[in-house]
Amino acid sequence: MLDKDKNKKEAETIHISSQLSSKMIVNLMDEYPNLKRITCPPSIYKRISKKIFRSFRRIRNRSRN
Repeated sequence: MLDKDKNKKEAETIHISSQLSSKMIVNLMDEYPNLKRITCPPSIYKRISKKIFRSFRRIRNRSRN
């Protein structure tokens, strides 16, 4: 899930292999404060609801302010 060469505080991209939820996004953003990108396999991406994408964008935009 984490690039082994980077500290969690520095990681900007992580890879998940399980279904993404709003709660998971919040937890990941707490754990990885510089998070900008979450990658996942296409099979998981297809199952992520549009609400989750909106939540991630909303959280990301708040953290930029």
